[in-house]
Amino acid sequence: MDQDDIIAKAANGNRDAARFLSVLIEFAHHLDDLIDRDKPVTDAILMECVMAWTMEVSSNPFVQANRASLIPLLLVSVNAWLDANEWAKSKDENLVRSADTLKGMYHEIFYYVAYLTGGWKSMRALSSTAREYDYEPLKN
Repeated sequence: MDQDDIIAKAANGNRDAARFLSVLIEFAHHLDDLIDRDKPVTDAILMECVMAWTMEVSSNPFVQANRASLIPLLLVSVNAWLDANEWAKSKDENLVRSADTLKGMYHEIFYYVAYLTGGWKSMRALSSTAREYDYEPLKN
């Protein structure tokens, strides 16, 4: 299963939901690259992503219809991602091991979108098959 498959399954044919998820993943990956400094992100790429994200969140009909639940989920996802970055630097091996789980909290947004567009069974079908997509084995 690749990124496009995950977006399609989460959106269940809802083009606005699919566009929201596509812009979200693009924005999240560029921010991660910028902060981790593992891939170059030019000023132009960053500003393009910021503007795409701003326009998506402010005008997408799916986001607007579900903003009361999507915005809090985005908020806790960003918070978890920040904690994961701190835990990854820890000398405590248990925190380091748990950091990957926290870092992937934003994936819950995809599963929740599947719920909004297709119900419980859709969310379960996606989460039970897509969780390994961004799994990174621990490096020894």
